[in-house]
Amino acid sequence: MCRLDPHGAPITDLVFAPDGRAIASVGEDGRGVLVPLADGVCGAPRFLDAQTEALYSVRFSPDGAVLVTASMDARAQVWDSRGGALIAELKGHKDRIYSAEFSPDGRWIITASRDGALRLWQRPVPPRQTDRRPRTEGSYLVLEADLGGVAYARFSPDGNSVAAAYWENAALLWRIWTNDTTPDPAIVTVWGKDRSRLALIREAMRFRRDNGLDARVNWEGGTRTLKERAKHSRCRNRCRNRISDSN
Repeated sequence: MCRLDPHGAPITDLVFAPDGRAIASVGEDGRGVLVPLADGVCGAPRFLDAQTEALYSVRFSPDGAVLVTASMDARAQVWDSRGGALIAELKGHKDRIYSAEFSPDGRWIITASRDGALRLWQRPVPPRQTDRRPRTEGSYLVLEADLGGVAYARFSPDGNSVAAAYWENAALLWRIWTNDTTPDPAIVTVWGKDRSRLALIREAMRFRRDNGLDARVNWEGGTRTLKERAKHSRCRNRCRNRISDSN
């Protein structure tokens, strides 16, 4: 079809867009490249300036609207696939990131790092027209195991689990979300819609129930039901806001 030489160092990863109309590549030169494809012809490449020494992986979101790159300097970056603009930087890892993947529904990103951690991130929302500056995003969940660096991580087809490959000759399957899409409203009130589906939250609630702690929990020197705790928390936040306003 065509041949391009947009990189000045070895290419570490490349991927087709979901609709097959573009190819994205990254390399040891720290550069990302987007090449549009139309009728068997390669268009002019668009360059993604990651400002890093090396990029290790690149993936499109399932809808093809954005892509994510993983870099040597412990950052993952989310880019607009149409114009190549940087949308957000995902910061939190302490060493180079080897892979970054979108969940099947496109709402989440999982990153695998040499620091031994997996981090789950919410997909960043593109900035408003009036503010084109890329944002810095923190991770939503951190998964750690004492098995050395993480070379690669991938979501299961249903998006509920993540498989990860570790340096210490091990692979782990992490359960992220439960299959239950209708959690207890009391749990949602305390933890929120997404966190209430986390498998670790459900396991903690199961432990509490099985040990007779489900009805009431120790909290601030007394016992409160989950609903009472949520109600008190909302009241406390309103009071804090009123105090701040008065000052």
